[in-house]
Amino acid sequence: TIENGYNRSIGFSGNYAKCAGVMCVETQKKYRTKSEAMRDVGIKSDSAFYKALDNPNRTCGGYHWITYYESQK
Repeated sequence: TIENGYNRSIGFSGNYAKCAGVMCVETQKKYRTKSEAMRDVGIKSDSAFYKALDNPNRTCGGYHWITYYESQK
């Protein structure tokens, strides 16, 4: 299904999506972990980051954040 502009399940017949990390929507920069993203941007509050993650109406550190997925078989 597609939620907030990204695909949670990619493909059919046994292809599943694997969480690969988080991505800043504005810069398109991908991070392997939430901690890495928070450190790079200077975010101190993990609760604020988690509230903004995958929520198109919220930002954290001045950016929008999404979980990104890669297909796997």
